[in-house]
Amino acid sequence: MPPKKAAAAKPKAATPSHLSSKLTAAASSAQTLTSSAFSPASLKLSLYASVILGLDAYRLRIHDTNTGRLRCEHVFEKGVSVNSLEWGTLPSKDKKNSKKKRKRLSNATGASEDDAKTAVVAAATSTGSVILFSPSEGAVVGILEGEHIAACKSFVFSDEEGKGWSCGVDGKLVEWDLERKLAVRNIPLPENAVQRLACISNKVLSASHTIYSIDKNDPAEPTTFTANSTLIHTLLTSNNEELFLSAADADRFINLFSLTEKKHIGALVAESDVTRVSVLQTASEDILAAVTTEGVVEVFKAPFSAVDTTGPATRKKKALTKKSDAKVRIVRPNGKDVVQLADVTVQETDLILCWVEGGVNVEFEKVKWSIDGALSLTGTVDITRTKANGLANGVIMNGVKEVGKLAVDQAHTVVVGGDDTQDIGMEDAPAPAVKEDEEEESSDSDDAASEAGDAPEEPTFSDRLKALEVSAKPTAAAVLPAKNSLTPPTANALTSVLTQALKTNDTTLLESCLHTTDSKVILNTIRKLPSPMAVTLLEKLAERLARKPGRVGSLGAWVRWTLVAHGGYLVTIPHLVRSLGGLYSTLNTRASALPRLLALQGRLDMLYAQVELRQQIKEAAVQQGGDEDSLYVLGEDPESESDYESDQEPEEVGMEGVRIEDASYIKNVKDVDSDDEEEVDGEEEEDEEGYEDSDEEEGDARAFLDMEAEESDEEDEQDDANSVDYDDVDEESEEEEAGLVKKTPKAKPGRGRR
Repeated sequence: MPPKKAAAAKPKAATPSHLSSKLTAAASSAQTLTSSAFSPASLKLSLYASVILGLDAYRLRIHDTNTGRLRCEHVFEKGVSVNSLEWGTLPSKDKKNSKKKRKRLSNATGASEDDAKTAVVAAATSTGSVILFSPSEGAVVGILEGEHIAACKSFVFSDEEGKGWSCGVDGKLVEWDLERKLAVRNIPLPENAVQRLACISNKVLSASHTIYSIDKNDPAEPTTFTANSTLIHTLLTSNNEELFLSAADADRFINLFSLTEKKHIGALVAESDVTRVSVLQTASEDILAAVTTEGVVEVFKAPFSAVDTTGPATRKKKALTKKSDAKVRIVRPNGKDVVQLADVTVQETDLILCWVEGGVNVEFEKVKWSIDGALSLTGTVDITRTKANGLANGVIMNGVKEVGKLAVDQAHTVVVGGDDTQDIGMEDAPAPAVKEDEEEESSDSDDAASEAGDAPEEPTFSDRLKALEVSAKPTAAAVLPAKNSLTPPTANALTSVLTQALKTNDTTLLESCLHTTDSKVILNTIRKLPSPMAVTLLEKLAERLARKPGRVGSLGAWVRWTLVAHGGYLVTIPHLVRSLGGLYSTLNTRASALPRLLALQGRLDMLYAQVELRQQIKEAAVQQGGDEDSLYVLGEDPESESDYESDQEPEEVGMEGVRIEDASYIKNVKDVDSDDEEEVDGEEEEDEEGYEDSDEEEGDARAFLDMEAEESDEEDEQDDANSVDYDDVDEESEEEEAGLVKKTPKAKPGRGRR
């Protein structure tokens, strides 16, 4: 029987490109640049603006794309983030001579000095303001504020000189006068989620998931374009203002729309999700470059000509999809690692690629795309980058040079003993070699040095330390002033940590912030927290309250101040009920138990009041009564009165020396006498009854018992005759009488004979 053939290994199913784009989305989101923008080709400034998160605040940096140097930098206030960047120009102060200056002062690159001076970068911030930063001056030249009550998402310069448009999460579209830095008018947007704007002569395009074409003269009825299911991040218009392109998050389609026909007419298809788009329109050819999540730049020819005009005319021309004509990648020397590109721009003849090295350093690479005005790139173009260009380079990473190999080679390390007291690291460097023509001049100095060699060696560090005169008493300068004493972390630092924890979803970092119980610190932190972060913070708090209801005491302050400080922003969110449903359910459950807790608190208050009242009554009784501290001594003779008054201890004989501190247990002498008499009478009656019973049973012994009884009666009469009346005696005689009365029951008739 022939052996069975081994089953052929099944080839792995190829991952679709759209699925691979989803998997690589994490790499795209890991970029350290939160916002970026190249200077437009019309300005010819060769500058690149980017925003990066520093240690304590966001930083706006301007780089030169030719040299890679950092031209200038601006640090935003703590807690302020940037949502978008846009290049433009401000109106010139000298409008009369502006045309003459452009002709006379034009530089070699074609950009006039006036354009270079008035060029600014507009940064839309989370506080609702737009900051205008001038790269030529390296400072902020204007701030547009006072209209948006929440974060400003986008700002664009209008085709009309000196005008601009901005949109925010408050649902406002604001037109600005850039010369006076004032708002001209407000237009309500169809929805609050608008994030991007594009401006043409008579219309303003605003985009969220849907694109709205708003007429500047009649904004009441905007035209709607729908083709994306995610938020749109890029809007580009054609020169004829009849077509525009849109690119969205997690989408590899770049859709083409017609403003005149008011419909979708085509699409450009990339192999993975598109993150950045740049377009250049010239008289000869239009070029579009798109950066994808795979780190590749895909180039398209004629992006605004997606309709097939060569075929037969039909009532409705079919919309076509076009693929890229060329691809450009930056690879490492091993040929496998692809550099993740951050941005791209199309210049007259070059593509400028941008990526980040070492986490913060921005690198640029120019790729020539045009030869005689036509696209010269075909297929996939790999550019091997072995080292970073420019003078502003940092640590070279990502495979170019392994960082581990930059360490010292320990094979050539010389190990010395630890008892060497010479400070080798502080030895002076060897003097440079003396030239031959200077040897004769330095002969005298050599002789002097040889004589100085006989001098004693310099004192060691310990000798110098002992020679110092250190005062034993601390001086006033050594006392740490109160303002420099240790203080708890400020609210600004806590705000930065809380913002970082919410953005990175760091549970440990968030818990370190939530452990703060100081109400003042919590309030200052929440007030400086960006409003969009308030919803995320409330969701995190709701999760912790639902899991551990016992933390409502500490987390309740965070919930309360968040609602108070950001309540105005929260009411503008359309789907707030859905987001904070869990928090409402948790708080409602806690509130349902409040009546029972109040009833229990009332009972505890009543019980506490009763206990306190009883204590007060007892204390009042102690203050009114004066016998509690009295001292009674039983069984002392009258002669010992003087001794007792002289603070001498009584003689202890039997029970006579007993001291009783609580006098309430000592009865009156008369009561004692009456009790003793009743006891004696009762015992006599019992004896008589006993005698009668014994007479009935034993007749012979009756005569003997009667005789005994008569004798006992006679003795009692004698005792009564000898007894003394104690009613008129003083207290000391009463004590003695009490002692005698206690001894009297011993002479009861017939007791001892039983």
